[in-house]
Amino acid sequence: ANAEFVAEKEKVLNNFKKMIEENNLSSDNFLKNIAKLNDISNRELAQYFHYRQEIINGLKDLDDNNCTQEELFHNLFMKKGDISDSEKSDYSPYNSNIWLLDDKYMSYTKMFSDKKIGIIKQQIINENPNSYGDGKEPDLAVFYNDSNGNIKDVVVVELKAAGATTPFKMFSLSEINRNLGFIAESIDSIETLYGYIITKIDSQMEKELNYQQGVSRLFTAGNNPIYYYYNDKIVDKNGVQLPCHVYILSTNTICEDAGARNKIFLDIIKNAN
Repeated sequence: ANAEFVAEKEKVLNNFKKMIEENNLSSDNFLKNIAKLNDISNRELAQYFHYRQEIINGLKDLDDNNCTQEELFHNLFMKKGDISDSEKSDYSPYNSNIWLLDDKYMSYTKMFSDKKIGIIKQQIINENPNSYGDGKEPDLAVFYNDSNGNIKDVVVVELKAAGATTPFKMFSLSEINRNLGFIAESIDSIETLYGYIITKIDSQMEKELNYQQGVSRLFTAGNNPIYYYYNDKIVDKNGVQLPCHVYILSTNTICEDAGARNKIFLDIIKNAN
């Protein structure tokens, strides 16, 4: 069935290209080929969003079973050790599942999974690692450029398994602040930093988060909490303070939000046919 779909897709694309090349743009011919192209696009998009639903189901399963293997959570977001570069020929939307946080994050320039900050520096500014902190490894570091190609925003993610102990989960606050600070001091032209701590927020972790100075619980429609704090201690190598926003998200919240967004996309595709 997949082979037949690939062959059909190739035929529709070739017919559309041929129509353009031969300037055969009569009303009936154009509408017929556009309709076929739209049908192929909708079917391919539907495949992609069904794939996304399986990823969401996988995250929910890890959460429901209080999985203690952090590597499984990590590889679900992006395979450990990988680098995804949107400007490289091998880039694919399947390189990562950063859309689990929000679809806007799919527009990244470069994304690093479990890579030392020194390696990230080499990839971005061709600078050899030579300073304290280069050996630290953010779980995920995601870079976004402005229209001129300069780094604009950076997203850093720390992952903790759903079944990890509360002290280990709480240690992620120290980890993410440290890694945000090292990246801010290492990479020029950053405008804004965003941090995400992702784990299962159980009642014990909620209690400890409520004790943290500066950490606030945000309003949510569901039962799963989201916590936020603004870190005003992050500075670049010149000592200039950078805006830094950190969110602590429950895996339950991510499953619910990502599932709701995915359903909207699938409903749009279904109604388009």
